[in-house]
Amino acid sequence: MSTPTQAPEQKPTQTTAPATAQTTVQVPATAQHVPVVQTTPPVEDKFMKEFTDTVQEMIRIASELAFDLATIECDNAGNCEVCVKARELVKLVKKLMKLAREHMGRR
Repeated sequence: MSTPTQAPEQKPTQTTAPATAQTTVQVPATAQHVPVVQTTPPVEDKFMKEFTDTVQEMIRIASELAFDLATIECDNAGNCEVCVKARELVKLVKKLMKLAREHMGRR
């Protein structure tokens, strides 16, 4: 009388929807989706560096302008078209800096 042989131990599998009416595809339960790493194209890296450098330059110049406006000794500075526009620019740069801090955090 022969003894039954045991099949080798198999890893658990998941059954997916039949590929055809007669075939079932077996996928190991341990199989995981591997995320695809997307890299930034060099053109975008170059653009972002140039954009960031330009914004930093604008902020530096606007900061100097803010100091100049704060220390200007002109009786007509409140009505001067150049001073009014300069104040508008400084306010926009201040808003830009606030948005950047909120988005990227303080460094």
